[in-house]
Amino acid sequence: MARRLVLVIIALVLGCSSNPESDPLVQPETRPLPGASYAGRKVAVFPVTYMVALEELGWNEALGGREDRMLRADSLFEEFLLERVPEVDWVFPEALRRAADRAPGMLRDPDRIGASVLRDPAIQKVPDPLISNMRNLIGLVGERIALVPAAVIFGEPTDTTLEGGMVKFTVSVVDVRQKTVVWFGSAYGVADDPWEALRIALDEFLPIRP
Repeated sequence: MARRLVLVIIALVLGCSSNPESDPLVQPETRPLPGASYAGRKVAVFPVTYMVALEELGWNEALGGREDRMLRADSLFEEFLLERVPEVDWVFPEALRRAADRAPGMLRDPDRIGASVLRDPAIQKVPDPLISNMRNLIGLVGERIALVPAAVIFGEPTDTTLEGGMVKFTVSVVDVRQKTVVWFGSAYGVADDPWEALRIALDEFLPIRP
């Protein structure tokens, strides 16, 4: 009886530790962004600040230097948002940067506020000082909703039938007044090139609506 109880406890522990959302290479179902629910409103889009690739993929050269890869990812995300969800008045990272430049000492650079912490799906209340910095920036350029591309992670897919590398693109939507993450989702893409993989992920994240 005692031995059976121990085995049951071990099974439960193993089951709890195999949460696919905690593994960037395990691919659950993609949750498309509910962008249309913000139609007619201003939504601030924060920059990508966390973008990593496993060394084994050999994609670091194709991705380029840190600043270049971040700006290219921002640009690609902007392209998809404008094309797929034009009914939202998007405020993109460059506008946030200009706002911060106009008020040095009062507003933090959006690239350096630590927004990548929101890649953790367990976070529901956004901690300080991150939420204060987000609220101050949005107060000048938007309303209350922030779209945060919290992480872009390139790795090898666990499904050995898939060829190429996989990207996991994680996004949080934050209501800065309530200080809460109101939506969280990830999209995935597999390709032989990192930028093609990211395009595939964005196509899943922002599908064409009829």
